[in-house]
Amino acid sequence: MTEVFRTCLVRDGVIIAFEEQCKRLERDAGRALEFPEHPVPPKGLYRLRMIYEDNSVEMQYTPYRPKPPKTLIIYPYAVDGSPLKILAYREREYLREYARSQGADDALLFCSDGFITEVSNANFFYEHNGQYYTADPSLPYLKGLTLDLLKIPFNYVKIRPEELPKEAKCFVANSLLGVLPCELFK
Repeated sequence: MTEVFRTCLVRDGVIIAFEEQCKRLERDAGRALEFPEHPVPPKGLYRLRMIYEDNSVEMQYTPYRPKPPKTLIIYPYAVDGSPLKILAYREREYLREYARSQGADDALLFCSDGFITEVSNANFFYEHNGQYYTADPSLPYLKGLTLDLLKIPFNYVKIRPEELPKEAKCFVANSLLGVLPCELFK
């Protein structure tokens, strides 16, 4: 089995959305899992990475210093993502490196059918005329937990980057960053 993982934000001893992330990890692993006892750091911000590999779950805490994306650039090539969060994540780092080399913080991705899917490590959504839109779940990308926790009535769309309304307010969302507004360089 490919190694799968989930990531949680830990703020002053509280693991944000821990039970929901455990359920997602079990779904991705395709089985019920036993989660080991683990001491939670009592102060500060941490990233908890729960990794399922070799029939066991490992809990890894690392200090977290957020570098939130504020600007996005459209990546020039199609990227078909995966509905699973796998450890072979180097491609996602490359996409961020590309964006930074172009003067942006992250890259907005589209799939081989040309439709917007996500950014390198977060979901993408936008607001236009009081309605919220995000990628259709049938597209090849990882729909994160944060979108579900927002309880926003999203309209699922298949939209190409050039079709994104000029007046749209853009956002990225993931378990570590929460929800952040961003600007798209077209």
